[in-house]
Amino acid sequence: MIYHTLKKVLNIKFDIVDLTALKEDDQMMDKKLLEIGMEVNDSSAYKTILPFFDWPHDNPRPLLTQLYT
Repeated sequence: MIYHTLKKVLNIKFDIVDLTALKEDDQMMDKKLLEIGMEVNDSSAYKTILPFFDWPHDNPRPLLTQLYT
């Protein structure tokens, strides 16, 4: 419902990202990598997109437009 409402209002292509879930997965994977003697993954989805989400943001539309145009 939220996705479809935003899609109508924004009229641009976008995805909804659950940063909390991504962070939890990232931390779990980094822990497993360290347990087997490997380095953490600095290119994970969470670490890659996090810089784009500087919330609270006064006007998110320019950010969304920047990401998807």
